[in-house]
Amino acid sequence: MTSPFDGSIVGTVAVAGPEDVEVALAVAAAAKRAEGWTFIGIGSDATLLAAALSAALSEARSEPQGSQDSQEARS
Repeated sequence: MTSPFDGSIVGTVAVAGPEDVEVALAVAAAAKRAEGWTFIGIGSDATLLAAALSAALSEARSEPQGSQDSQEARS
């Protein structure tokens, strides 16, 4: 890298291509797996959230409507 003011060298920049990035990502992922991390696909988190929400809504709908009101009235 050169300075735009006087053209002197102010630093160096590594040049990497797509293959270098893939290798770096694979090494990082292998290190995380060795530490016990697990990976899910992109978008899976939204799918998991939607499934959890659906299950919670189904459970709430299956509860008797008056059960909470009758418990509060007894207190």
